[in-house]
Amino acid sequence: FIDYPNRKLELLPAKKRKKISKNSPLATIPFEMQSHLPIIKIKIGTTKMRLAIDTGSGVNVLHHSWRDKVKDNLITASYREEIQGVDKIVKEVEAVKISFTIIKKLSFKNMKYVFMDLSPLTTESNLYMDGLLGYPFFKQRKISINYKEQKIYVWSK
Repeated sequence: FIDYPNRKLELLPAKKRKKISKNSPLATIPFEMQSHLPIIKIKIGTTKMRLAIDTGSGVNVLHHSWRDKVKDNLITASYREEIQGVDKIVKEVEAVKISFTIIKKLSFKNMKYVFMDLSPLTTESNLYMDGLLGYPFFKQRKISINYKEQKIYVWSK
């Protein structure tokens, strides 16, 4: 159970899922495991993508080949910044804020993404994904992950 707004991380047995909140989750997101990463489906505008959930990533990342497919009217800010890639080399990349990302009918607003070459990660690990969801995703809502059921639960704040 990940509650970034309240700085809480709990490891619970799968059966404790219902005790996280008195309410039902806002959404249940199925995922498939690839290597060690859960992969979910998202939409940015009308573009569908497959992103890996990465609880240790400080940023959301999209493979640089998706830059031309993200419509400019969905980008609320664009700038350059330096980031360390999976190859441990610091590079300058384009960072954008995207007005909304749809995940299982829930809108995640104004999330920051960076565009990077993820080929080293996908090629070496045989992963089929278009990017990663990290801290900007987790900070918006409470999230629980049930690896046994292969489901992510999204809770209200």
